[in-house]
Amino acid sequence: MKKIILFFCTLNIGLLYSQKNNFDDFTCSPYYGNFNSAKLKFKQGSADFEILDSLIQKSLAINSKPLSVDLFFSLKVYAKHCNRDRFISVSKMLILNGVNINIILNETPSCINKSTVKETLKNIISPARNNEIAKLLNEIHEDDKKSQSVLVGNNKREEINNKNYTKLIGIIDQIKKWPGISISNQDLNIYHVDISYDFTQALLHFNRAQIETLLPYLKEAIKNQDLSPYHFARIYDYYYIKKTGYDSVEAIKKNPKELLGNKKQQLPGIISKQFYGIYKSDDRKTIYPPVVDPDKLNERREKICMIGEDLDLD
Repeated sequence: MKKIILFFCTLNIGLLYSQKNNFDDFTCSPYYGNFNSAKLKFKQGSADFEILDSLIQKSLAINSKPLSVDLFFSLKVYAKHCNRDRFISVSKMLILNGVNINIILNETPSCINKSTVKETLKNIISPARNNEIAKLLNEIHEDDKKSQSVLVGNNKREEINNKNYTKLIGIIDQIKKWPGISISNQDLNIYHVDISYDFTQALLHFNRAQIETLLPYLKEAIKNQDLSPYHFARIYDYYYIKKTGYDSVEAIKKNPKELLGNKKQQLPGIISKQFYGIYKSDDRKTIYPPVVDPDKLNERREKICMIGEDLDLD
């Protein structure tokens, strides 16, 4: 049986924020466009360093605080091509984003002197260390990890989740925007498929009303390059899976004859769908649960600046 790789939690999902997701008026920044082109070429085996480097540098010139997931991709490109200067330059930006130096050292290829890299980076301090908002976001992250322990009961878990939401919405009320890297000076996400590095993990455990309140801020954060489109999609798909499963069962309960006929039948299992197709089966080869309107999947992805094709970019 296929299983979705998720951090399961108790969510009370009701009405969806927007079936169309309100991205029809969305225009992707060249920041995402250049990086997506570079990622596609790199994944397809392009060995043309000048083209890859040009696309990366164009993106970095647009955004003064680039996302760590994009910097980490750049690091792999420069490691593969043994370009020491570019590798160290990107490494400095990752350190400033709050990424641990050991992650960078582990990516250092044998053709680049690891001691030189370490010596160059050792005195760089991330501004997030003294950032009060970053401290609050890290508290949310730590409390969320504790809430997912098997030793924590459902009532206590819900209490922690609600406290985390109150902290987060308090920050948003204060700054009037999503607390992305431009505010916190911190972005620990270096993979597309994993948001467990920072406080956004907690969003997977918020209830329907809480997520719906946050969605407009998340959308705006993508526009401002303050959030990776892939991480938005991961949050939204988790929400959509729970929502569609809940709604399908509720609809059958309300209209059993219309939906099931007059025969006495047991209610079917939860019919869950994804919107962006982020989650996969255990073998990581199949999108599971299936997506709604699969023929429009690429279009939906591209509207939030993702690469349309289903590529494993990590």
